[in-house]
Amino acid sequence: MYAQGVVPSVEEKSLAEALAALPLDQALRQIHEAPVSQMTPGAAIALRDLGNTYIDTKPPLSLPLYVEAQAIAVRSGDDAVRAPIDYNVGTANRLAGNLDAARAAFDEALELYTKLHPKLPDVAKIHSARSVVRMYLGDTEGAIADGETAYKENQQAGDEVGMARALNSLGNTEMVLGRFGRARQRFEEGLILARKHNQRQGEAYLLNNIADSYLQEDNAELALPYALQAIKIKEELGNREDLYSSLVNLARVYDSSGRNKEAIETITRAYAVAKEVNKPDAMARSLAEWGAIEEHNGHYDAALKLLQEGIAFTLPISDHLHENEMLVQIAEAEFDLGRYDDAARDGQQVLDFARRASLPKMIEAAALVIARAQMNAGNYDGAHTSLQTAIAAVEQMRDDTAGGTLAASEFFSHHAEDYQAMVEVDVKQQRWQEAFLTSEQEKGRALLDLLSQGRISFGSVLTAEERKEEAALRRKLTQLGGQRTSAALAAKPDAHRIAELDTQLQATRTAMTSFRERMFAAHPQLERRQGRASLISMEQAAELMPSASTAVIEFEMTPHATYLFTLTRGKSGAELHTYVIDITLSALTARIRRFATSLQTRDPGFAASSRSLYQLLLAPAAHDLAGKSSLVIVPSGDLWRLPFQALQRNDGKFLVETASVSYAPSLSVLRAYGKTSRRLSSLVAFGDPAEDLPEAAQEVKAVSRIYGKTHASSFLRKEASLENFRTAALTEDDHEVLLATHGVYDDRTPMSSYLLLASGDTSARTVPLEASQIADMQLKSPLVVLSACETAKGKYQAGEGLIGLGWSFLAAGSQSAVASLWRVDSASTTELMIAFHRALRQGSSPAVALQHAGRMLVRDPKYHHPFYWAGFVVLGNN
Repeated sequence: MYAQGVVPSVEEKSLAEALAALPLDQALRQIHEAPVSQMTPGAAIALRDLGNTYIDTKPPLSLPLYVEAQAIAVRSGDDAVRAPIDYNVGTANRLAGNLDAARAAFDEALELYTKLHPKLPDVAKIHSARSVVRMYLGDTEGAIADGETAYKENQQAGDEVGMARALNSLGNTEMVLGRFGRARQRFEEGLILARKHNQRQGEAYLLNNIADSYLQEDNAELALPYALQAIKIKEELGNREDLYSSLVNLARVYDSSGRNKEAIETITRAYAVAKEVNKPDAMARSLAEWGAIEEHNGHYDAALKLLQEGIAFTLPISDHLHENEMLVQIAEAEFDLGRYDDAARDGQQVLDFARRASLPKMIEAAALVIARAQMNAGNYDGAHTSLQTAIAAVEQMRDDTAGGTLAASEFFSHHAEDYQAMVEVDVKQQRWQEAFLTSEQEKGRALLDLLSQGRISFGSVLTAEERKEEAALRRKLTQLGGQRTSAALAAKPDAHRIAELDTQLQATRTAMTSFRERMFAAHPQLERRQGRASLISMEQAAELMPSASTAVIEFEMTPHATYLFTLTRGKSGAELHTYVIDITLSALTARIRRFATSLQTRDPGFAASSRSLYQLLLAPAAHDLAGKSSLVIVPSGDLWRLPFQALQRNDGKFLVETASVSYAPSLSVLRAYGKTSRRLSSLVAFGDPAEDLPEAAQEVKAVSRIYGKTHASSFLRKEASLENFRTAALTEDDHEVLLATHGVYDDRTPMSSYLLLASGDTSARTVPLEASQIADMQLKSPLVVLSACETAKGKYQAGEGLIGLGWSFLAAGSQSAVASLWRVDSASTTELMIAFHRALRQGSSPAVALQHAGRMLVRDPKYHHPFYWAGFVVLGNN
């Protein structure tokens, strides 16, 4: 930085060493009393140089030396010497946790540099450093401004290392604001620059922050490799000063993954490292995570003790950000201990700070814990107001989320509790319509964005080099997926080989995720378009029910109860009724799973559970559902896994015998499909690509005959290839796509679930078509039928439903998908599909056609059990 040309003399170095040996107060007194002639720029530089020897290894020892150097520079009157020393004082104070003092020193340095017309990289360093301090002090707008300024100054100076440093600062502030995807984009950009210039320490910081961003989104699987890479680099560099932060992230990964022993061991090590380097902020953050781990284990007293110990470290150093982050954790622990007044008080203190600092993430957390305390006290008016604050913050963060539709959906799913609590409050206050509309506001938002705002093809905006990189990653995924499938389908599967391929696949998927994050940063037009999609009103809901024979059944599962809403068409519009099903979330989930298991295992004793679930879930609305022949169900939670068509009334009749059933993410999504007529003029069918499903080939031939030679294109065995799928299925309008093939569900990463298609070459018989690839396509078909196993399965994501293969086709543009909930029987599936398509060609809607096929199998003693017919469901628009 500035004044590097000043070279201290032997005498000036001796003076510096003498002052350095004194306690700080004595040294400052001697500097103040000494003749001005002795207070030279060289003496200041000599003391600064002594401080520099400690700044990287023992920052607390550098601070008094910098302060003494600053005092000499002030007396010398040489601003060119004082300016960089002010920066040193700010840095040492920041590392020591003295944030107010650091901010003041950086302010002074910038003021001096402005007068001196310095080099841009010098000023950029100060803006970048001050950005971090302002963030911790809660001045997020100032932090963003400083970060942006630092980035532009470094860019103008051609300093890419400085640009990486500024991007790291900006990303950290975006994280505080709850904009995790956007933060990750900043970190990814910085990581490229750090690696380009072999900045290993900067690389470690950025890797650690990327891990943190994934953890903020509850994605421990993607966070893990970044956390481990960061730890490895820091240990190689001997950087114990910041090792604790990566250990904290690793502990969070273990905690999120249910690996409690490893979580405790790692966080214990993190705290020991923080104590060793004697950093108050490091000890505070380590204790904060330790407290979180204990709270997740239900050890609320232990959690509270750790959090209170940790917050004590933040108070003397004015670390307002971490102080309030820990205080909201304390409020949550107090709530869990039944100390509701304390929880509300501490939550309010955090909320006041978060509002002043404009921190939506913290606003949401504080407002939610306040609302929970108010609900417990019966103060529903207050809870309603608090939840309005929390939901507004969630919506703001959702709008700010970077990346594509799934990124916004994943973020939103972690905040569904706010909407569920509001439904409970509205029902308590008999605000029936408000409760229903809040339930709608929580559901189907990612699909609603796509349908309302359109999409841009990911591949269409990439450069030639970027397309080459994506193709290489996709090729590797395809090769590994094909090898994994072949290994799994072998006569004697090699478990070790399959596990090895799974590890390689996961690493490649992580690389693909990282690539896509970088592309969203490089091509802003790929971003999910900002702005609120239109949510449905009660008047618009009435338009979705064309006749009095249709009813909408919407559920909202919450920890304490499930809420059932029915919408029917009355003389003056939609009639809404609300019912409270008095059962806890855990109890209802257990009953649903037991029933689903009894169907999938062909348990002959399924009937008792079938009838009891009908009585629990549908009987309360018996009056509303009387005479209704078409049911649209909007599920919640594990109700997505429940085949309602297999529920039985007391007279023994299955629901499929009296009504058609379809499943929708939300009514807002259904409305967004519009009133487009469904004209299925032709069929494009793919069957038996692995050449091991002869029934699938027969099914395709039979369905093709129903459409007729001039209206059906069928691709069997080797012809059922990925290339033919892209050519035939994606280029025509108004056709049905039938896929009779293997479907493989991945319960760890549902968007990695795949359908098998023929490879089209000799390298492997089949290739996987993953859900993530499907969602990126632009499909014109109104209906996709997945005649394969487990194609309707997915990972329940609050606010969106089951994310997986069925969802991916809706995301790609199909209005409806027919998919399966479990491993289906080949023979019965063929009969079901033939009957379904006959009804479809005669003009029935997909739901009515599937009802017709289901009733046919119910009447056949061989297929009467719901295992054979209830697994297939209609998703989307009917």
